[in-house]
Parts: sequence; C-alpha cells; structure tokens
Amino acid sequence: VLIHTDDLDAAGEAKEDLDFIFDILDKIWKIKIVDPSYILGVNRIITRDATGKIIASEMCMKAYVEGAAEAFRSDLPHGNVNEFYPDKLLLLKGDATEAEAKRNLDRGYQRACGIVIWAVRHVFVEGKFGVSQFTSVMAHPSDKAYRAIMACIAYMEQRSARGIKFSVDGNQVPYGSFDASNKPNPENGLCQIGYVLTMMN
Repeated sequence: VLIHTDDLDAAGEAKEDLDFIFDILDKIWKIKIVDPSYILGVNRIITRDATGKIIASEMCMKAYVEGAAEAFRSDLPHGNVNEFYPDKLLLLKGDATEAEAKRNLDRGYQRACGIVIWAVRHVFVEGKFGVSQFTSVMAHPSDKAYRAIMACIAYMEQRSARGIKFSVDGNQVPYGSFDASNKPNPENGLCQIGYVLTMMN
C-alpha cells in the first residue's frame, strides 16, 4: 500500500487481503474505492496479451499536465521547448532582489514547483536536476527562475501524452547508475549528483 496524505494505492495477490485492509481503514476513516486507472493525476494504461495476462503498464499524466499548463497559460513561452531545463543554467538565491522574489512568489512560483515536482516524480524523470534547481530558490525566485519553470511546464505540455512504460519482458532486477558534477555551487560549495534506476525496461 502506497500512501500519499489521504490517498492510498494498493495492490495484492489476493482480493481478500485488500478487502481486509479496506475494512479496517473504512471503520476508522470511511474511505471509498475509486478507479485505479486514474489516481493522483496519474493515468495507468494496462496492456494485456491474448490470454488476458498483463504484459505492460504505462503511466502518463496528460490531464494533470494540461491542467497545470492552463493554470499558467498567460506566462508560458510560445513555440517549441526542446529541453526540460536549460543547459548550463544555475539558479542561486542571490540572483533575485527582494522585490523580484516577491513578484515571482505572487505569480505562483511555489505552486509551479509543486506541480512540476509531482510530474517529475511519476513521469518526467528527466527533470530531476531541474527540480533540484527550481526548489533551491523556492523561497527567493528570480525572474530567470520563473521563466525557466514556465518553459518547463510548456515542455511537459508539449509531451503530455508521453509516459513511462513497464514491460514484463524487461529487466526484473533494478539497474542503477549515477554521476556527480564535481562543479560546486558558488553559494555553498556543494556539488550536484544524479542517478538513474531502470526496471522492467
């Protein structure tokens, strides 16, 4: 069972096990079962073979991403956006004046961060570095940070139908790789690291 605040996503080998958990929780909080193909902004598309066996599961966030884009429509850039996060852009807290930071907070920078974090967590995994940068200035965002996160939302909207597909014929043992930038942040001396985990292709 995965829990996010007041939403639970459960899977099990036997329905009786899930019913047992549901009954306990329902006595405490009065919960209800919803369609598992769409939960918390994530749409799951299940593919079965001719015998009905599940062979793949794809996660996408089309409706979520389109809603996010609508929320910031007037600030999104026009034209194609070809990267989640601009190459070589480093965001620093000292980039913004107090007035600039207040303006960007008032425009919804923190809300935009929350929206992007959720999409990166589930589908747009190439955005992990960008999320790290966006959230490093969450309390004091510059105009360039605001422009970058608006471009990020436009990037996601332009790829809203794309998802992550897990296939049963893929690797059953997770494979991981990582790297570090060895380029310190001038404000705190810390370096950035990143990792990728692959499972079921």
